Formats: sequence, C-alpha cells, structure tokens
Amino acid sequence: MDIHSLHLESLEYFATRSFTLQSEGTRVMMFYPHISPIYLTIPSHGQSRTIYLQNKAWHSYEEQFLSEALKDIPAHFAAYKKAAKYVHFCSRALASKKTLTSYTAWLKSITFLSPFIVLPFAIERTIEPELRQHISSLLYDEIARPSRLSEFERMRLGSLSLAATGNAAIAEELAKKYYWYSEYSYAERLLDKTYFLEEAKKLTQEEISLQKKALLQRKKPSFEKIDIKMRSKAMLAHLYTFLRTDRVDQLKKAQVRIRLFYAWLAKRHKISYDDILLLTNDEIIHLLETGALPRLSVLEQRRSPYVYCYDGSDHFFFNKEVEIITHHLQTPAGQSVQGKVAFPGSVMGKVCIIRSKIDLEKVGPGDILVTHHTIPEYISAMEKSAGIVTDEGGMTSHAAIIARELKKPCVVGTKHATTTFKEGDLVEVDANKGIIRKINL
Repeated sequence: MDIHSLHLESLEYFATRSFTLQSEGTRVMMFYPHISPIYLTIPSHGQSRTIYLQNKAWHSYEEQFLSEALKDIPAHFAAYKKAAKYVHFCSRALASKKTLTSYTAWLKSITFLSPFIVLPFAIERTIEPELRQHISSLLYDEIARPSRLSEFERMRLGSLSLAATGNAAIAEELAKKYYWYSEYSYAERLLDKTYFLEEAKKLTQEEISLQKKALLQRKKPSFEKIDIKMRSKAMLAHLYTFLRTDRVDQLKKAQVRIRLFYAWLAKRHKISYDDILLLTNDEIIHLLETGALPRLSVLEQRRSPYVYCYDGSDHFFFNKEVEIITHHLQTPAGQSVQGKVAFPGSVMGKVCIIRSKIDLEKVGPGDILVTHHTIPEYISAMEKSAGIVTDEGGMTSHAAIIARELKKPCVVGTKHATTTFKEGDLVEVDANKGIIRKINL
C-alpha cells in the first residue's frame, strides 16, 4: 500500500489515546470493517496516537445503531451487559488456556463492544443539539449528570474512607478490587497498596468531607417533564453518562487478564514482554500456529515513529512518509477554535496542555487546561484550573460532567485545541459562545 491508496481526504479525526501496537490491535477489532473500512493512527506525543476513520462509513454506522438503540433502550442496555459479559468470558479463557482458538475468540469478542464504543459520538452529533433546543437548561443539566456511580467514583469513595481513617487494610482491599484501573494499553503500571496510601495522604479532612458529599449526591432526571417525542433521546443520552465510562472500564478489566497471556507468550519464545506488544494480531496468530517471530529488525523499526493502517491487512509507514501523512491530516495552527459549551462563563489564562497523567503537575491556579479528553485522574488538575478545553467530547463526556460540578467555564469537542495552541499561550475562553481565542500581546 502507498500513501495515495490511503484516501486521506476521506478520513476524519476520531480520538487520541495511549497505545502500544497490541492495544491498537484491540481497537482494530472494534472498528474494522463494520464501522470503518480503514483504521489509521499517527503519532501524537509520548505513547499517544491519534485515530482516524473513514467519515462516511463511520457516521452511517452511528446513525443506524442510534436508530436501533432508540427503539428499545432497556434492550440496548441488556445487549451492552451481554457483550461485556462475553468479553470477560473470552479474556478469562485466553488467560487460562493460552491457545490459538482462545486468542481468536478474544479478538472476536471485542467486536461485540463496537456499537457501544461509537454511540456516544452519535449522541454528541445528533441528540445533544436537539435537547439543547427543546428542553430547559435545568432539565438538560439533570440529563447530563450521571445518576449511577462509576467504578472510579466507587474507588474514590473507598480512598476517602482510607484518608479519613488511615486504616491500611482499606488500601489492601482497594488494590485488590481496583488494581486494573490504570490499564489502557497493556503497558501501564497497575495500582497497588502504595498508590492508594500515597493518594490518601494528599487529602485534607475538609476535602474528604466535600468530595464524599459530592459523590453521594445522585438524582434521576425528571423524564416525565420532557415531551414524549424527545423523551427516549433524553433517556439514551442520560444512560451514556454512565456507559461512556463503564464501557472503557469493562475493557480495562479484560485487558489486564490478557497481560497474563502476553507474559506467557514472551517467556515461551524467549523475548521480552515489550517485544510482544510490538506484534500485530496476525503476527501473534502466526506465532501461535508456527512458533515463528518477525525478524528483530522489523520489531526494532516499530520503536521509531510510524503511521499504522489496517484495511484487512497491516500497513506501516516510516520516516518521510510519516511527515507527509501527518501534515496532511493535522489542521494548521490558527488563532481560535470553536466547540460546544459544557459550562458557561468567560475567563482568560495561560494554556497548560495535558497529554498524559505525567503532565498534571504542570497545572497551576488560573491556567487553562487544554487536553484531548479528560479522565478521572485529571480531576485535581481540573479543580486548580480556571477553565477547561478539550478536543473531544459532548454533554456525556467526563470533562463536561466534572466542569458542571466544579462550575468552571468549559468548552468541549473543539477537535484541534491541542494543536492550535501552544504551552503558555494567553487565551480567552468564551464558554458562552463556545469559542477560545489566542490573545496576542
């Protein structure tokens, strides 16, 4: 495959996430071929990579599945739970059996999560604008707040109990129950007792009390106040304030089991665990079938920046081709970006770009936190910031939900904020109109 065969003009930004090649393989199973006939990623920063999908196919699939979900929301939720259960079943089977059959079954199981991965984006694109237009801001705010506790929030309640009591046994229980939470790409350090003890030390008694109160304040939206024509859309949007996070949590739990399979495979073939993560799905299948590994020079090349594309086969682009493809896909830096208002307000401050958890300590009071998307670990930095801007997201996104709780000006779904602005830029966040402008002094 050459660059011209990629049809770059048909690709659209989807998301930026932390990846190894094997976690790319997991995502390939989610998207190819039913959501997009082409899955492509380019290097971002550190271990992060940016995903691009074929826009027409992706949006067509979204619309189809959104229509099905709206017909019977309880059935949709039941289908989600069934899919998650099957993913867990297959991950346990692979961790214990370590066979070709169990590996291919694991890959197949990921496809059952596909609809639930893309549906939040369909909600952002179609349902959110309708809800904003047809219901009051008060009702909209109720719908946009989750009424169920997420895994992170349950973990946080446990951490608050640990901080309040200093009981080390609580830290041990938290580590047993939530060790998987830091999982994203099969390579992260998992949570242990020490992590929870250190986190507990950071909290004052006042913070413990305030955070516990905030976490336990749950209210179901008054759906009966919404016009019958909009009610099912409001109910689905509200369901995804929970599912948007939970679908990722279920995958994390499954992926930590797959680490056992990778470790076994590395030991059996006398290579490092990190080398296993440089293999594609097809190469692991070939390894299980024949015992043959790719040449070490092939794996070594993958340690350098590359563009990865899957269209039924694996394709890699290196060196100058990476520059050409990246330049074509990335939007040139400008003076402003526009997105969706998550919480209104207006504020000025210096840009602090967060690309991973490592960057969180950079955020100071009065900074404008700019990131691809937020995750629960970002909350302390969000509290310090004066405003929040994300490339991704809508009303059900983590950034939007937390910004409303913190009452901080927030604009989500800008697509290009992290590439438009540079660290230290002075910007104005107009979260009444959803515009962020660079201020030239």
